[in-house]
Amino acid sequence: MLGTPPRINLASLLMTAAAAMCLTCGQHFDCPLPQHLSPCTCLERPLGLDVVCTDVTSMQLREVLDVVGLTRQTLWFLRISKTDLSSFPKNLLEGLDIRNLILVQSNISKIDSGAFADGIESLDLARNCLNRVPSMALSSLKSLAALNLDFNAIETLEAHVFGDLVSLLWLSLYGNRIRLIDSRAFLGTEASLTRLNLGGNRLGQVPRYALQRLNCLQGLRLHDNNLTEVLVENLPESLCDLDLSGNDLTHLDAEAFVTLKHLSALDIEDNRIKSIHEDAFNGIHDSLEWLKLGGNQLTAVPYQALRNLSRLRQLDLRGNLITKLDSHSFDTYGRTLKFIFLQKNCIREIEEGSLDVLESVEWLYLHSNALTELRYETFKSVIDNLHVLDLHDNPYHCDCSILWFRDWLQARGQNVANLPRETRCNSTNELAQKPIVKLTNSSFVCSSSSNPTVLHPFLLVLLFTTLVFCMCR
Repeated sequence: MLGTPPRINLASLLMTAAAAMCLTCGQHFDCPLPQHLSPCTCLERPLGLDVVCTDVTSMQLREVLDVVGLTRQTLWFLRISKTDLSSFPKNLLEGLDIRNLILVQSNISKIDSGAFADGIESLDLARNCLNRVPSMALSSLKSLAALNLDFNAIETLEAHVFGDLVSLLWLSLYGNRIRLIDSRAFLGTEASLTRLNLGGNRLGQVPRYALQRLNCLQGLRLHDNNLTEVLVENLPESLCDLDLSGNDLTHLDAEAFVTLKHLSALDIEDNRIKSIHEDAFNGIHDSLEWLKLGGNQLTAVPYQALRNLSRLRQLDLRGNLITKLDSHSFDTYGRTLKFIFLQKNCIREIEEGSLDVLESVEWLYLHSNALTELRYETFKSVIDNLHVLDLHDNPYHCDCSILWFRDWLQARGQNVANLPRETRCNSTNELAQKPIVKLTNSSFVCSSSSNPTVLHPFLLVLLFTTLVFCMCR
């Protein structure tokens, strides 16, 4: 089942912008009387009315829109949902000045040519029954900046299908059935389109020839498709955010992204990647800052491939098969890392000194691994810089080497450590299932100079007896 795609909340952004623009404006908008709008509702916004119609009949909708039209006021938002409008008629919105139009979950399969008048800045047609992009109906929308066609039944993007949308900045087609994209599909949007979501479709390869002319494209989402290889050499150099998660990639070849010289964020999580060529990230070593490799099949931190990433701030390796962090794991590239996600691996050992290079790390997630030890020497180089440290759900063996962590938790770590279920001992038998933060010194017999010496009561009696005997002699 397809999930809901992450997306920009355009309604919220537009309302915030409107409020900011109208702090000093004197214009006021008045809703019609509620009895004239029922069963719809109306709110007065800084730049116009916000009319909401949910689960109404087509006749009720037409009557309400006629009433609103008589006011000759701007509709900043018109929201229509769960209304049976299988064929959206040409004259339903006639005479209305609409800026942001939302027509969702309304069984729309056909939209008449001329149904929309220029002036609409954002249009949401998600969760309907469109089997093709309604190009003729969209052709008049010269001011349209955002178009949402998520969760329809579109299978093909034909040539020039968005050709008249010369102001389009944001386009989302998530959750359709798209297999084929004509190389001329996006002609007309070359000078404007900056964000494109093609996730949740049935693409078998990156539609690079269709995208190569999008000179302003900055964000491209191709997640949850059927991609088996990374072929991006014809994508526009302007691209800075690329999402390839949830596909069928098994490896990354040398110079896989070399043409994307401005790429700063790359998401390749939830694939089946087992190997990454040591030169896979050549060409983006001076630009890449955010890298997601979680949910793959890596058995070690791919430090050779990462070695030249001089600006990397976030490394996400959660949910792989990594068993050990050694002295090379973050070597040469780790000094810039602030966020490291290593949870849900199989990590049994963190080699002493392996974290020493992490000069900037602030968030470190190691929960749900196989760690049995928490030695001070392992964490001493990073412990004072951390804002978040997550170590819960590991099978810790509690002995004297863990006392430093208990002391740190009690003194400062409560504000840093993320312990949703409390970090507990797995052994020894006497301490199993006890929260580490609640351990007492009397729980241990410690002789290490690095930890407080706590003697068993029997040893205290023996020592006292010995001292008395020696004094009496």
